[in-house]
Amino acid sequence: MSCAKKGPDTTPTTILTGHWQVVQTATDDNANRKLDPEEIRSLDPGVTDYYLFNSNYTGTEEVTYNGTPTDYSFVWGLPHSSLFLQIFLEGHDSTTYHIVTFSTANTTLLDTSQAIYSWKIMKKRT
Repeated sequence: MSCAKKGPDTTPTTILTGHWQVVQTATDDNANRKLDPEEIRSLDPGVTDYYLFNSNYTGTEEVTYNGTPTDYSFVWGLPHSSLFLQIFLEGHDSTTYHIVTFSTANTTLLDTSQAIYSWKIMKKRT
């Protein structure tokens, strides 16, 4: 009997766990509810947006504007399968993102909670 090595655990939770950087954002400028290439923008100079998703379903978003960082603690989950990411910010409302693309290196999140759809395009930091 041989012992075969199992590959890495690639559940949605383990893929999302770790450090992510928002590299681009988009808003649905033409209101067609689709992500069009001309709607994708890099973050403004002096702005960074990082997410840390911990394996215990806690996390932190660190947003920096012109050298001033602000941290937001949250708890997160993947309700209704891996098609949605729900983030509960401490002292704020929750946001449910639709996961548009999802891999070990990249993910795109869609927020439909506002009148105009918006996307966060993220890369995993190694």
